[in-house]
Amino acid sequence: QQLTVRELRLMLVGPAAVGKTSLLRCLRQEAHSFALLSTDGVDLGWLRLDDVLYHSWDFGGQAVYAYSHQLFFSAHALYLLLVDLSLGLA
Repeated sequence: QQLTVRELRLMLVGPAAVGKTSLLRCLRQEAHSFALLSTDGVDLGWLRLDDVLYHSWDFGGQAVYAYSHQLFFSAHALYLLLVDLSLGLA
């Protein structure tokens, strides 16, 4: 008998101030806030879409966190990379 697990780790990564937390709040159908503070480190949470439970990892995008965040990366996760294309790809 096969067991289907409907849980997934969702990693939101990218530079600071590109909208990772705002996207997550939108997916959760939470009210938008222009007063959001920048994510410090990583914020853990969850999100249910249809019949799948996503364990969300919202990583702060400041350069100081770049190396420590790599410790949490896994091949068994869904990554959403957000960037601000108006800033160019440097």
